[in-house]
Amino acid sequence: MSDSNEDQQYVERLQKVQESWESKVREIFQQTFGERSRAILGHQPFSDADRLLIDAHREDWGDLKAADIAFHMTDWKADAAAIVALHLFPEKFTPEEAQLLVQDFLIHAPSHIRAACVLTEWTKWTDFEMPHE
Repeated sequence: MSDSNEDQQYVERLQKVQESWESKVREIFQQTFGERSRAILGHQPFSDADRLLIDAHREDWGDLKAADIAFHMTDWKADAAAIVALHLFPEKFTPEEAQLLVQDFLIHAPSHIRAACVLTEWTKWTDFEMPHE
């Protein structure tokens, strides 16, 4: 088997695993929160949460910076939902799904969190000891 064919099969397998855990997260949130699940799983550019966060930060940071803060605190909401679903219903996920779910979270969410920290100047980084490095 060629490397190209193996690579394609690997990518296809990862896509199936991702589709599987995403489907499980949607199902968990729809069953648990009904119509409200759309607020966290949907792709609304300006949700009620966005508007609330803009209003909450407008006085301190102005309109544009408040909008940036809101964006960086809401763009990864589906990633957060996946982590919450994993914590609440770990039995519904396979180890491979859990690994990809965490990987997707770590690829996407931390940069947004860091950006919000920089924008608000509310940053206090803690350097955790990493015994396995």
